[in-house]
This record gives sequence, structure tokens and C-alpha cells, in this order.
Amino acid sequence: MPPNCKLDHGVADMSDHHRLCRRSSDSSSSRWNSRYRSSRPTSTNDHDEKGGPGHHRRRFKRSSCSSSVGRRSPDYRPGWAILSIAGARRKDFPSDRTTSATALSSNGGEVSVSFDLVGPPGISVLAVDPRRGPGPVASTRPDVVATHRDVVLLDISAMLSPFSRADALVDYFVYHANGDPSRRLPSLSLLPVHYHEEKSFTGKPSQVLLHKDDTGIMSCRSKEGDNSSFVVAKLTKTRADVDSLPEIEVVTFLSGSGTWEVFKKVHVHGSNGGHGLRWWSTDAVVADYQRRFLIWVDYYRGMILMDMSSWESSPRLRYVPLPVETAPGDPYDYIYHGRGCPGHSRSVCATRHGIKFVSIDSKHCSNWGVGHDKVLMWNHTFRITTWSLREGDYTWRKDARMYEEELWAVLGSGDRFPRVPPEKPVVNMENPDAVCFRLKKNAYRYEDPTWMIEVDMRKKVLVTATAHTKTTSSSYEEDAINSVRIGSHDLFFSTELPHYLDDGQACKKRRR
Repeated sequence: MPPNCKLDHGVADMSDHHRLCRRSSDSSSSRWNSRYRSSRPTSTNDHDEKGGPGHHRRRFKRSSCSSSVGRRSPDYRPGWAILSIAGARRKDFPSDRTTSATALSSNGGEVSVSFDLVGPPGISVLAVDPRRGPGPVASTRPDVVATHRDVVLLDISAMLSPFSRADALVDYFVYHANGDPSRRLPSLSLLPVHYHEEKSFTGKPSQVLLHKDDTGIMSCRSKEGDNSSFVVAKLTKTRADVDSLPEIEVVTFLSGSGTWEVFKKVHVHGSNGGHGLRWWSTDAVVADYQRRFLIWVDYYRGMILMDMSSWESSPRLRYVPLPVETAPGDPYDYIYHGRGCPGHSRSVCATRHGIKFVSIDSKHCSNWGVGHDKVLMWNHTFRITTWSLREGDYTWRKDARMYEEELWAVLGSGDRFPRVPPEKPVVNMENPDAVCFRLKKNAYRYEDPTWMIEVDMRKKVLVTATAHTKTTSSSYEEDAINSVRIGSHDLFFSTELPHYLDDGQACKKRRR
């Protein structure tokens, strides 16, 4: 790793990183160290491996139930997409030969996975057919757990008994956009099950579950594309009792190792000896573009960064506060109750220009954002603010701010767009000044169109917008995918899958 990329607390160089998954022999550790080191980027622009920014980009399809407006060129081919966390069930849908991949589940049945990709700010959707072969039919929808570059971690659950969660079988798959380099086709692999040390109340082993808010994945793909390894990591905060300080546990899996490794009581630099983590929780996990950090985010407080570029006897973690006023104690949301849904109004996003943070502060979110006392003096309904993380000293630089009247001016007069606070912000991975939002008049009304808009925060202009609307199709799959786009209350990932998938004709191109 280049010297100027070292952390300020003096972590070791990349030769120490092989300790992430200690193998049973020195030779296997050396193979891990060599494989990960060869995958480290030498440039911050990953397009070099494809010969330029426009090379090897997928042509997006246009969804039959979507319409778009904006000022973007019809020939624009984005190398990223907005991916819904919620997936769709499909039945007997033929392979599209472009994004499809299959694998055997833990019960012996065949699982087929594909992606219905549309250009941003449209919503792309995972589609799964779990009904082929022996074994029970999955009764829950598929979900995206994490994504980074050319890999996606998927959750496909099959309930063996509708009455007992203890009988649940949860399969986790990793989708690789170019997992078969010889044929340049996607691949799908099943992760081995990891169990808790303690058994469940039935006396059976209890599976460790991987969630979108505590588990991340990082691709170890090399510039040459000949390294298809990846790392999965889950971070958990535990306490011996209510009066004790929290402890951090990290569980990691390296592809090809076949086993999970557990690191307990991991020290977090910058957390005041653990006192700063007393009320910390985790809402999201982000892998940065340069493959250096996995980041666990508490949208009310701050982030825990795990440095993937160097490793000693255990993971190196650092706490970085967000540029927000911290609510005292455990935050309470008066609309959603409990911790609420902070991801609807805030997001930390990885772009090709670094880590970005977006916050939509509203009068109605009275005990977080700008703080309870200040928000009562507002003359505005909401405001949007963006920041960039300075990697050198882990501080934030404010980039842009927009109030509601400015957003309405950007969207123009008329009733095309609903005048509601935007939600679910996602930063454009290629243009860090542009942020995508969802606009929906009534979140629970299926008949209302779901608008996805992209706004340049610095220039204060509308880049483009896409409406997903209710439609009736002869295709079960199209209806299922459209239902996710219109009615999903889940959040979004930004993904670079389109950049790594081949130049097939299955991707949708938006209507101008």
C-alpha cells in the first residue's frame, strides 16, 4: 500500500493484512496476503482497467412502467445503479443470459438469480426464482444484504415451519458479476453457515444471521480482473450487563477459506475507551470505493471504520463522528417510534471521489438533525445538506445546502412532482455533487407514482427524474418487480454492477 495511504495511528503495511483469515499453515496465509495485495488499486479511477470511463458499460433498458424527464444525453451509459434492498420473487422466468446466475441452496434446490437493471435514478431490483429442484419453497422475499463493486451479498430465507423461527433456514449467497472469467459470466456461491457459541432455546445450534445494518462485503478484485475473492464482515456490539461498557465483536469470512473467524473485544480508536459507544448502534454498512474501509454507520452519532488495507492480530477500528448534533441518550423518533428510520433521511455513500454524507433535516424530526431547540425556530420545513469526509484527519467538509423553496424551484411549477419532503438519499457514484431522492405523495398508496429524482446540489438543477407507476402486465415477473419499485418501504444501495457486467442487451434504457 502507498505510504501516503497509511492511517495516522501507525497501522502496519499490507503485508500484515493476511492475518484477516489466519490459515492452518504459513503457505495458505501467504496465498491470502498475495491475493489481496495483488487486488489493491494503484489508481483512484477504476475505469483504467476497462480502458476508459465509457468502455464496457452496460446499455440500460427502459422499464415499461417508467417514464423519465431531464437534461441528460440519451447516449449516457452510467456505470452504477440504485439497487433496492427488497428483491422480487419470479417464477419460471427464463435466464436473460446477461445477469443470471444459479447455485444450489442448502436444501439441494436450485436458486436462480438475476437483476433487472435500470439507469439511475430509476430503481434496479434483484429477482430470484427459488422453486427449482428438491426442497421447500422459500416463503419470504429475497433481500440484498450488502454490495461492493462486482459482488452482492444476498439473503434468501426458506421457512420450514410457518410457526417457528427456530426452524428457519437462511441461505446467504454471493453474486459475482464476472465470477467466471473464462466465459465472462456471473456466478453465484453459497456461504457456509456460521453458528453462535450458545445453542438456541430448542437445544439446536443457532445460526448467526447477517443483516444489512451490521454486515458488509468487500471485493478483492484486481485491476486485471483475475482475482475474484471477497471478504464478508459482521460487526456486533455486546454488553455483559447494562452497567458495563460495550464490547465490539467482528466476524469475518474470506472467500475460499471455508471458515468464519471471530474477533472479540476489538478496540475502537477514538471512542473514549468505549464510553463513546454506549448509545451507538448500527444502521448501515458501506464499503468505500478504494477498497480501504468497511464502514458501520449510526446515523444519529457516527461511524466505525475498519481498515482493510492492514491487519495485525485483530481488526483495526476507528470511530468517526458524523457532523450532526447528537441526541442525548438513546434517540427516540416520535413518528416511527423507537430509533425510527433514520436511513429515510440520512445516508453515507461511497463514490469514486470519496465518502459522502447526506442529511435531510426536518421540523418533524425534532430530537435529531439540527437539535430540538434550534429546529423549533426554523422558518423552513426541511433542508438538505451534503458533506465529504477528509480521509487525512477524518473530519467533514460541508459541500452544499438546499432548502425546500430551492428544491421546489429546481423541480419547477406545476403538479408533476409531489410537494413532499424528499427521502432515501443516494449520492451519484460518478458525480458526487448529484444526489438522488424518492418523492412519493403517500408512501402507503400503491396507486401514487413513485418519483426518483436526481438533483445537482451545487448547481441547483434537476439532472433527471424517473416515475415508476402502477401497471398491469402479462408477465408475473414484471408485475413483481414493479411492485418493489412502487411500494417498497426499504432503502437503497448504490452499486457498480453495470460497470462489471458484460455488454448484453438485457439492461433497460430510460425513455427520454
